[in-house]
Amino acid sequence: MSTILSGTLFLESLDGEKRQLRPGEELEFWESSGEIRMLRLEDNQIAVRYHGRVRGMTTGSGEGLHSLMPTYLEWMRARHGLSLFWGATLYLSGLIAGVLRWWEFAYEMETAGADGRRLMHFGLPDSSR
Repeated sequence: MSTILSGTLFLESLDGEKRQLRPGEELEFWESSGEIRMLRLEDNQIAVRYHGRVRGMTTGSGEGLHSLMPTYLEWMRARHGLSLFWGATLYLSGLIAGVLRWWEFAYEMETAGADGRRLMHFGLPDSSR
């Protein structure tokens, strides 16, 4: 049972995005390096302020375990928002164009006559002329 009563995580890699911790929420780190900047007793509770780098930050337990670490896409969005959007748009456009071209090629190959005259369209020699 976690003794966290409340807390806020600031994810600096995501431009300081805040994530609230719920009372009793278990928080676990696989690896942590940093410093405790404040540790004091307030109203029979311990208040802690930590600043550092962590790996594998998770919350929950058992099957309810989930990661609080930002995904690569979240990190890219925070660091390269507009360029990520245009890059993804260009990539998807190229992918769709490639699939459509393949589809057209497959259709033309399927509908080509037995003598192969339609293959001239793809730059292959037509021996029947």
